[in-house]
Amino acid sequence: MRLSLIGLSVCLAATSLEAQRTTIIVRDGTGAPVGYAYVAPATGTAATADSAGRVSLGLRGRDSIFVRVRRIGYTPLDRYVRLPAPNTVEFVMGRVVQTLDAVEVVGARDTPLARKGFYDRMARVQRGATVGHFVTPEELELRLPMNLTQSLSTARYVSLGRLGNGRAVLLGRGGCPMNIVVDGMLVTGTSQDEVVEQVPTSIRPGGQYRPPGVGSGRGGMSSTLDINALVGGNEIAAIEIYPSSANAPYELQAAASTGRGTCGIVGIWTGGRR
Repeated sequence: MRLSLIGLSVCLAATSLEAQRTTIIVRDGTGAPVGYAYVAPATGTAATADSAGRVSLGLRGRDSIFVRVRRIGYTPLDRYVRLPAPNTVEFVMGRVVQTLDAVEVVGARDTPLARKGFYDRMARVQRGATVGHFVTPEELELRLPMNLTQSLSTARYVSLGRLGNGRAVLLGRGGCPMNIVVDGMLVTGTSQDEVVEQVPTSIRPGGQYRPPGVGSGRGGMSSTLDINALVGGNEIAAIEIYPSSANAPYELQAAASTGRGTCGIVGIWTGGRR
């Protein structure tokens, strides 16, 4: 009987927590959805909205909770939500006003990341077509990380390791060193190469991103750099992480095809965030 009561309590607690989840809808002043807005409550897990501006979060606290919403091209939105929150809460963001000459706009808003397929791949993951995690420009702009590893501090499917000399490495499932792709090019010559006993023979320098000043060292091992030397935190526009190279989108899978098999991919895009 006691076990039954414990099981019932657990079920009720789970149901209670589930009931506290709130759907947040982000729109602009015209009522149009603000797709891929970054919604960050003061406590709990932040998340990126889907293409329709919707995201489901567990908003828990005493009487109210502070929520930040960010999207490039819109005025930052900070507001309190009274608790317990209703099933659906709508946030309205104002567009950043710019004075422009009269022009005729045809088609969707174009950005460098959109042209690289970043948001298309994010939509695929949100639909369940593949598994991945995205660190958006809005999240990076809100947190202002100093380096690559700080940029990945909230990311899923990747963990941070350290070599004996303190240099950072990115590890996937089973401690496998992940493939790092910068602007569509596979990276070699970093501390990632020292996680394995030797650099796989399939990794060749031709057509791959090689950090400046990295050459061959003793025994054929490259004189490697810390991964944080690849790109500065303020240069990172967005990041996407896939736990398996084999199941990653073709664009990044092709870039990492000469890398470490199915060890996963960390794709880094550089440039401006606006």
